[in-house]
Amino acid sequence: MFYSDCGSASIEVALKLSYQRRVLCGQTDGRSGKRRFAALRNSYHGETLGALAVCGSPAWREPFGSLL
Repeated sequence: MFYSDCGSASIEVALKLSYQRRVLCGQTDGRSGKRRFAALRNSYHGETLGALAVCGSPAWREPFGSLL
């Protein structure tokens, strides 16, 4: 369980925990095919970079494309 103060921070932590699990299970070698995160179309998951990276709405994601 992880407590956070806002929705985007909880999305950020969920992404990091998911990625960390893949690393610990040896699933980041490129052969597993698990290199992407699922997101809802035209969605907004928050204002942190991790949340923007999985954001389904290009209007929110594209201004930060060079950082993602």
